[in-house]
Amino acid sequence: VPLSPLVLATTAGAFITMLMSCVWCLTASTPVTGQQQPTLATWITIARGWLTVLFTSVYTASLLQSVSPKTKLGWIAAGIFVFAAGLDMVDGAVARRTETETKFGSRLDTETDGLLVGLGTIGAVIDGTVPTIFLIVGGARYIFIAAAFVRRRRGLTCSELEPELRGKLNGGIVIATVW
Repeated sequence: VPLSPLVLATTAGAFITMLMSCVWCLTASTPVTGQQQPTLATWITIARGWLTVLFTSVYTASLLQSVSPKTKLGWIAAGIFVFAAGLDMVDGAVARRTETETKFGSRLDTETDGLLVGLGTIGAVIDGTVPTIFLIVGGARYIFIAAAFVRRRRGLTCSELEPELRGKLNGGIVIATVW
């Protein structure tokens, strides 16, 4: 991957965002459940986050190429994206199978999904593959979080979404669409 200032800047931005997500998930879950040791499933989720950072680097480099390497780097970025998305099924399965589901791991899983979808969407818009309105797909989760925050600040009730098959199907469709 050619290391231009833009590639380094986007990589640093993705890295800082992933790091902030880890810290936020840890601080949000610790008061609820106390200190938790990272499980194998949580480490898989963390690996997905770092794959998202790698995806950002490779995809940014592919956008800067003007000839055939763009295609090669683009496919490598797409492969990293699919691998990171595929590991989403693995971390949840490992957590359920080993009965090591944690509040931290669950929050981090959700944030990592959001980061992957968001960065993939931004890349597709910058590339010109999809129109700008497509950013709603990447931003929908954050709009929901902001609305829930406003409701809670106003003292109104706000229920958590229960995980269900339809939600997983929707998540799979969003990931496939961004890819």
